[in-house]
Amino acid sequence: MNIVKPKRIIAINDIVSFGRASLANIIPVMSAMGHQVCPVPTAVLSAHTGGLGKPAVVSLTDELPQTLSHWKKLNLNFDCVFSGYLADAKQGIFVREFMEEYKKQGTFIAVDPAMADHGKLYSGISPETIDVMKSLTFIADIIFPNLTEACQLSNTDYSENKTDDELKNILEKLCLYGSKMTVMTGIPSKLKNYVSVMSYSRENNKFIRYETPMLGGSYPGTGDIFAAVCTASLLLGKSLSESVCHSMNFISECIKYTLNFDEPSNYGVMFEPNIKLLYDFTNNIKCEEI
Repeated sequence: MNIVKPKRIIAINDIVSFGRASLANIIPVMSAMGHQVCPVPTAVLSAHTGGLGKPAVVSLTDELPQTLSHWKKLNLNFDCVFSGYLADAKQGIFVREFMEEYKKQGTFIAVDPAMADHGKLYSGISPETIDVMKSLTFIADIIFPNLTEACQLSNTDYSENKTDDELKNILEKLCLYGSKMTVMTGIPSKLKNYVSVMSYSRENNKFIRYETPMLGGSYPGTGDIFAAVCTASLLLGKSLSESVCHSMNFISECIKYTLNFDEPSNYGVMFEPNIKLLYDFTNNIKCEEI
């Protein structure tokens, strides 16, 4: 039996005290897939920003470089740097320098450029933060923008009705800037009542669209789960297609489970009882190369 050694991952993101999102999602799902997750919090929020009122926020900008500097002194080796939400542009500068250093050592870089959705920037995202987030995607091996973020990063006008050719152009632009692979979520589906994801690999110039049934409403935090599961799968030696399918399958099962209970959708999906599914790499998502 071939056993792939679990990896050591730096997870740079915010901590949300209520509402399943950010590190509260990322740490357990990556850990369940066998990896060691070393969190670097960018901020602490009383709740996520997806419909739970204005949260109390403590920025950890000053602590961030101290943590990263300490790890450098310890000469720690990491297999992956996985970054998400950044509280401000200054944090992005620290993270970029850290990524650049580890990139030279062959560390896998994954970036979830969490800054916008549904055509709008998140509260507090400045033009400077957008610019520094772009610079992180230049370093990354893989990025996970939703459609809104992909348009921001590629300087493309946002529209919910992009054609396949327009979507492919955005994906090519993003990989041309630096990333080897891009997975774009929240794109228009060809099928009624389905959700759609599209990936592009610069290495083999392959576009793949994935479709899965729309099971419920909008759940904050599913993007964090998607990027975390996909990255963790890639680190276990799975292909991009297998990793995307695994992520979509897992989220679908979590939504199915959550629908059994009378919980507001903005509380997030109940992924905890479904953690065991992360060991199953069955791929049953509809997909096509385009």
